[in-house]
Amino acid sequence: VLLGAVNYAFEDGPSKGCKTVLNGLEDALASGAVKQVDGCDSVACDEASTIDEAAAAAADASATVVVLGNWWGTTTGWPLCSGDGTDGCESESHDRTTIELPGQQVALVNALRDASSKPLVCVLIHGGAVALGDANDACDAIVDLWVPGQMGGTALADIVFGDASP
Repeated sequence: VLLGAVNYAFEDGPSKGCKTVLNGLEDALASGAVKQVDGCDSVACDEASTIDEAAAAAADASATVVVLGNWWGTTTGWPLCSGDGTDGCESESHDRTTIELPGQQVALVNALRDASSKPLVCVLIHGGAVALGDANDACDAIVDLWVPGQMGGTALADIVFGDASP
């Protein structure tokens, strides 16, 4: 998940208080109300092995929030990304070759939609242009956080639950 400069901070550095999407939703709801399931093995979403588990969770949920988009890499040193530009990694000195959601992210959204008619909120976290493709029509709401910063999870919860209107 892209959280801005917090991605560059050491684990015990000044950004240790960042609020991820999961943290923000958990803080806004009663204890145990949020169930987190990995829909993909990574942001690159090369493996779709957990999509069925995510769809099953969506079928049981009163609403589903799915996080989509790109990432800034995990490579130590420079550049932060490596690869052929199709894995959704964004950074200086590394261009993406497509603006489509990486890997199986569209398939994940469609599986969540097929599993449930309840609200599906698609959250985009990215630094550059992103095309949703077939996922666009499956989402009941699309919240584009871009690079949300270290309080992005709290901001998202405020928007989703109507405490703020962007």
